[in-house]
Amino acid sequence: MQTQEDTKIIGLTPFWEIKRELVPLVPSDIYSDSDNDGLVLFDEYRYVTDPFNRDTDGDGVSDGDEIPHSSGSNPNDASDYANKTNCVTMELIVGDPSGSHSERWQFDIFEESTPRKSVYHHVDDGFGTVGCTNYSLVKGKSYTYEINWVDTAPDKEKDYDWQALINGLDDGGVRCVPQD
Repeated sequence: MQTQEDTKIIGLTPFWEIKRELVPLVPSDIYSDSDNDGLVLFDEYRYVTDPFNRDTDGDGVSDGDEIPHSSGSNPNDASDYANKTNCVTMELIVGDPSGSHSERWQFDIFEESTPRKSVYHHVDDGFGTVGCTNYSLVKGKSYTYEINWVDTAPDKEKDYDWQALINGLDDGGVRCVPQD
């Protein structure tokens, strides 16, 4: 049986797992692909797709074919017509860059016209790491974001330092580095 600590380590939230009837989830299940769309459970979480539906947005293209491993379309938005030319790709780098190896962070992206419905959940790769992934956003739509602390490593003190860079632009990124 998976514990809350296991959940934090692999990046899934208990609410997400319970909503999809995935508890108790064993850590090896993170690599399973229930709907055979080419996305493992962690990717289904990150891209906010349905792990039991090959085509979350119902546009006729499987979620795995829409995920922007390079430039792709948005697997949650049928209004892009599964066409990457209707999207812009955003590279997102989020994590704890200070070397303290203390925190894990999650960066959520929301479409403004659907309040509080996440389009993506970007989770860093682990305590003290910086994760980088590409995401596709539909052109002409407005998005907001929110960064949330996930956990502090059991053997570390909280220092709440993080960095989020969009498209690798250091001057376009946001940072929170505590002052001594």
